[in-house]
Amino acid sequence: MKFPVTVIDKDLYFQKISALLLDDECVLFIDTNILATFFKLNADARKELLDWMETFTQKDRLKTPTWALNEYTKRFVRKRTGDYLSTGDKLKTIIKEFKEVRKFLSMHVDEESLKLAKYADRPAYIQDLDKVSTTLEKVSGPLRSRKSDYIVKINEDLQRVLEGTVIESDIFSMVEPVGNYGAHRFRTELPPGFEDGHKDFNAYGDLIIWQEILAFCKARNRKKVLILTNDQKPDWMYAPYQLLIKGRRVSNNEPELKIADPRLIYEFRLATYSEELYIINLETLTKIAIEDNRKDLLNVARALQLVKEEETAKEEEEEAVAMEDSSGTLAEETEGPVEEQLGETFAVPEELPSEEATASPVEKAAEPFDTEPAPVARKQPYAQAALADATYISFVDPKIADIVEKLKSHSWYTQNPAIDELAEYVNRGNNSRLYHNDLFVLGRNIYQSATGGAYSAIDLIENKLSRLNMAFKLKSHIVAGMFYEIYFDSQGSFRGHNLKSYLLSDVFAFQTDANYTEAIAFINRELQHHLGELFVLPGNTSNVTVELIVEEVETSWAGTMLGVKDLKIDGESVLKYSELYYHHRLKQTSGESNIKEQIESVFAIPSTQQVLKDNSGKGLPYLFENNAILWRGELPPAAKNVFAADF
Repeated sequence: MKFPVTVIDKDLYFQKISALLLDDECVLFIDTNILATFFKLNADARKELLDWMETFTQKDRLKTPTWALNEYTKRFVRKRTGDYLSTGDKLKTIIKEFKEVRKFLSMHVDEESLKLAKYADRPAYIQDLDKVSTTLEKVSGPLRSRKSDYIVKINEDLQRVLEGTVIESDIFSMVEPVGNYGAHRFRTELPPGFEDGHKDFNAYGDLIIWQEILAFCKARNRKKVLILTNDQKPDWMYAPYQLLIKGRRVSNNEPELKIADPRLIYEFRLATYSEELYIINLETLTKIAIEDNRKDLLNVARALQLVKEEETAKEEEEEAVAMEDSSGTLAEETEGPVEEQLGETFAVPEELPSEEATASPVEKAAEPFDTEPAPVARKQPYAQAALADATYISFVDPKIADIVEKLKSHSWYTQNPAIDELAEYVNRGNNSRLYHNDLFVLGRNIYQSATGGAYSAIDLIENKLSRLNMAFKLKSHIVAGMFYEIYFDSQGSFRGHNLKSYLLSDVFAFQTDANYTEAIAFINRELQHHLGELFVLPGNTSNVTVELIVEEVETSWAGTMLGVKDLKIDGESVLKYSELYYHHRLKQTSGESNIKEQIESVFAIPSTQQVLKDNSGKGLPYLFENNAILWRGELPPAAKNVFAADF
């Protein structure tokens, strides 16, 4: 058995998981909570996850432990799957409670309070209350379909995709012996499942699932395993103290990256003579897909963030209630004078420090900001420190500096609130402090957060910054920063084969808006020295021809397909073969839209500007070799196998 690791190279770890997902020798096992998660996801996310799973079931690479299905079935037949949908019931409670609130407000708010709130008269106030009530009823409409229909649909989808994946273990004969020796394992805290040892029911569920996996791999001689869970229990996984990210050591937190307990890897080795055992959760899976420039799990990533935020809010609410129950009302604990307004209690600070007193030395030394930011059309409108923004520290506006710092966190649950803070800040009318270099760096980090999967940043870009109530000349600096981030890294160097094109089409949507012509002109000037490395420049909306040279092939899992022998863009062959460069790896089974998406992510050609054709004219799905990649020019000399070393 090996010692636990204290530092893990996140990039290499993600690349290893990515390689295993592409490896037909690797088997994927799903945990019970994956089945439960389907009831928490929206329709688009469920479809994405099921479609992704089908690519594994087609090759018999995905397995469901029988005990996992047993736990799901137990909940389903007792009609307890509706427990997963409890969040949707909150709206009914809100509507009911608002009816009581409306009565209270309509009777207790006096004329003086209405004037302070800028209401002309009481009827205008009552009208707004009625609007809120009507709107709540309206938005609840889509949720009024019968919960049973919803549950039936999800169960049918799971059955369609996963029915043939069940291991078919004899769980009935496993229960008694596991119960006998499981108690001994739990007393010595051997994983997995010892955290459940206190349970009266299903205490050994995790252990039975683990025994199923070991028995299956031993019988089938399977030596590479990924376990997909939506939990990160300490009796399955642990978090190394530090991460190595692009050569820099950082603390492993917010959120923690957890890996398989070395004791489980050791037990797996005893059964299979292999240490190729990895455990990941859905969030990590979506992040790996995003880093591989794949969008096939983007809606899943968005949905998981919303689910996590709901769960966090619920936990905070429960903690607040528990605290209030144990220590009395929070108002009694508040120090200092208070003012009561309509039942809410606010602490009043004795004295606020002046802005000058709280400014940092860097902020005090900053150059005066532009109340009228310089136009992007200047020869070089941005400071060198903004172009190489790793060195940019002299923010004029400390609030923008704080938001950018949060966007750099690589944590969805820090980045999403940061976007909310940004919208709230600029929408309060703080535009006079917004400085063109600050906004440019802000744009870079908004795009960086979006390409990492933070849904608030994605929504902001998809909706063309409409959430920000600011002048277009200010937004233009943000857009210029987003374009620059696609092509240039934090040192100001051209990214070459590693363009950050994950959300390219959304950023390129700005190119047809006359309000952003100066931003387009800026990025075109910056790219003049790299014309030979790009097929398309921003602002050029002409089409690009993608030609596939194919021949029909027969497969055991999908029948007749079109095997791709070459792929050309405007006549230039860009199809290569390599076991490395996973960000450029083509999905083995691809349709037209998927190929366009991959070309967009590698070569920064918007999918809407690609015209794809092949020499068959039959419209069949395409099949690439398992190690096919998109690459322009000659491949560099073969690199060493980056997975040879431990993480």
